Amino acid sequence: MSGYRRLITAALLLTSVSGVQAMQLNDPRSAAVYIQKQRPVITGCLQQALRYTETASIWSTLECQQLLQQDQQLKQAWSLVLPNGSVAGIAGIPYELRKSTVEAYSEYMQLAERIAYLSR
Repeated sequence: MSGYRRLITAALLLTSVSGVQAMQLNDPRSAAVYIQKQRPVITGCLQQALRYTETASIWSTLECQQLLQQDQQLKQAWSLVLPNGSVAGIAGIPYELRKSTVEAYSEYMQLAERIAYLSR
């Protein structure tokens, strides 16, 4: 996972985030809504990661470039939903958002694991 974070950080330095409008993330519910809005990008990048065998190819795709542009805000959203790795934030998410938020987290983690595997 630390390799993934280093790769994301390096890529963020090279990626322009101009034009990206930030959403207010104040609580687990707003974080879950944001995550749902980003889920197509997460899913798309995961699909690209499963398609390619080199990280440079993965990060050069449109889907993954979009994900990189949202990385800091996604990290903030996940920290509200899962503070310090605890599931405590899940209680603050309305029931109808919980399942899809957990599914989005699963996809996000699959992507991180794929990148870590290819980075070895």
